[in-house]
Amino acid sequence: MQRLLIELQPLYATEPVYQVLERVFGEHFRLEQQNVVTIPNRDLSGTSLQSPDDLEATTGKTGQRLPWLCCQPERTCDPENPLQLITKVQVASNATDDSHCWPKRYPI
Repeated sequence: MQRLLIELQPLYATEPVYQVLERVFGEHFRLEQQNVVTIPNRDLSGTSLQSPDDLEATTGKTGQRLPWLCCQPERTCDPENPLQLITKVQVASNATDDSHCWPKRYPI
C-alpha cells in the first residue's frame, strides 16, 4: 500500500480513490525505522475508516467493533394508546458523542 501511494501520488493525489487509500494507510499503519507496522486495534482512533467502500464506517468512540452507524428512533409511548408510532429516526456516525446526537427532551 505504501508503494502504491508513493508511485501513484504524482498523477492521482487529487483523486478521491487515491485519498481513500491514503486515509486507510495513514489510519491503520505507521512507519518505524523504514518498516511499515500495523497499528494495533486498541490504538486506532474512533474515527478510523473500517471499510473503503463506506466512508462513514468507523470503529466508534469506544474503540470496539460496533455498528458503523448509530440509529435512535423516537416514538410515541403513552401506555393508554393502543398504537405506538415511530415519529423520528436520527442516524449518526458511531463516533458521535451521544450528547451531540440525540434530540433534547423538553416537557410538553
